[in-house]
Amino acid sequence: MTHSPGTRLGGYEILSLLGAGGMGEVYRARDLRLGREVALKLLPPDLAVDPERRERFRHEARTLAALDHPNIVTVYSVEEDSLMPGKTSKTSDSPAARSAASKQIDAMIAALDDWRGERLAEIRALIHAVDPEVVEDWKWRGAPVWSRDGMIANAGAFKGKVKITFHHGAQLDDPKGLFNAGLEGNKWRAIDLHEGDALDKTAFKALVRAAIKYNRSHDVPKSKGSRT
Repeated sequence: MTHSPGTRLGGYEILSLLGAGGMGEVYRARDLRLGREVALKLLPPDLAVDPERRERFRHEARTLAALDHPNIVTVYSVEEDSLMPGKTSKTSDSPAARSAASKQIDAMIAALDDWRGERLAEIRALIHAVDPEVVEDWKWRGAPVWSRDGMIANAGAFKGKVKITFHHGAQLDDPKGLFNAGLEGNKWRAIDLHEGDALDKTAFKALVRAAIKYNRSHDVPKSKGSRT
């Protein structure tokens, strides 16, 4: 059920719908108690009564709250209404604070109420940890793209997996063997991650550094996106 602007849910007033998916809806809302705007994510009614889904929802909030990076939304609270569990996080009207692409990525991650949202948030944080000047774009049929002097990688959430595709992956050294998809091509390489898969974070960041180095040393298309 989509809530109209002006609807009051607990201590929040709905301002607009930011995004929606099978696992939740994300609204721009006003916290009436503290007088600030927030992004409010709600579980659908059919999932709100499922204890396992509610626990996943809490786990997602804890995971995001543990990440500290300007490109990752700050989680303010988890609301435990018996019929409408929700999570609030920081939002901003300032174009300089967050690009439109970054806000779309925020909404995409927030709409995924399972391990895939947590994994995408982790991947995003790792990429920005390598280089704070990484640019975020929203391309490739609704997928986040990260660039620095050219495209580094794009990511997507699919049924049962998260895929991270490096645009010049075939040219990168991968001593830890992270690439496990698209191995037959001469340009792209991908990492398919399923629920419970371990990710070597050090090796992943090394791939990101190698991708940036490749972009700088080769004539590759440059990003037209905005830094966040």
